Amino acid sequence: MTDTDKIVPFPNLSTAEAEAAAWIARRDAGELTLQEQADFEAWIARSSQHRDALARLSTLWSDFDVFRKLASPPPLSAQLGRRSDASALRLNRSRRRLMAVAASVIALVAAGYAGRAFWNNEAEPSVSYETAIGSQRSIVLTDGSTILLNTDSRIDVDFTHARREIRLVHGEAYFEVAHNKQRPFLVIAGNGVVRDVGTAFAVRLLPQEVEVTVTKGDVELGTINHVGDDPATHAHMLGNIAAGQNAVFSDKVQNLALVSEAELNRKLAWRNGVLVYAGEPLSRVVADIGRYTSVKIEIADQRLNDLQVGGYFEVGKIDRIFEALEKNFGVHVRWLDGEHVQLSRL
Repeated sequence: MTDTDKIVPFPNLSTAEAEAAAWIARRDAGELTLQEQADFEAWIARSSQHRDALARLSTLWSDFDVFRKLASPPPLSAQLGRRSDASALRLNRSRRRLMAVAASVIALVAAGYAGRAFWNNEAEPSVSYETAIGSQRSIVLTDGSTILLNTDSRIDVDFTHARREIRLVHGEAYFEVAHNKQRPFLVIAGNGVVRDVGTAFAVRLLPQEVEVTVTKGDVELGTINHVGDDPATHAHMLGNIAAGQNAVFSDKVQNLALVSEAELNRKLAWRNGVLVYAGEPLSRVVADIGRYTSVKIEIADQRLNDLQVGGYFEVGKIDRIFEALEKNFGVHVRWLDGEHVQLSRL
């Protein structure tokens, strides 16, 4: 099964098209508020799939080319301001036709979703997403939540009518969760459980522990004592952590820290394709960089382990990282072969 097959939530209708239809219907109901306008333009800018979906729907109505124009700048407000009265009359007629079709599309989505939830506890088929070493992937779930999957990571997604469950099999991911108190959002990583109803946080699965960093709202941490226990009903909850906090836990919270905004941005800089260090020991930097490359990096001179390293490094630019270590930190980089590097003192 291809990735495209996996991410289609309803027959014959993509998530992007469903969202585009919802935006069109909202626009038909009247002028958007300033906040709605900003949200709409952000949605347009977020993905080429959004722009393509809007363009596909608009091609059904030759008069409704305002939405085709919205697939690229300038913003909606500027375009509407330039329309003539005659164009506005044609637009109103087109709106009525489009509103009926958009309503039908949304009704079809709702009916298909509700019907499947009624006949089966699984509201959607379970799907998996993964990334190769050195790559990242952005995922939009059907509830509106988004996930950024870091290097060498995998998640299994299982949405039922009662809850939204994500299993982090390995690696790291950043979650921005759509608010829904009636349908909790659970992230299971090893024996750890992170419970949330609408916020933003990162989860990294370590060899023996789970690390969680919260950027917005708060989440509840828990642990599963026995393999196979239902995380929604059998998890032992350890407590909450809020925005600006970082926790490492297993069967109990091992470390809880309040993180400054600067440190938070540095810690999660991988979301923007960079790694940022501010005095970390070389041993830790090498271990971290090793997650983004298949090249084996060996510190041959153990005196280098505690060498403090700082700087910005692009994800995947392994040659530039080695160049910076040689130029700025007195580290000799020796390639033993194409997949093995040895670090020593100059």
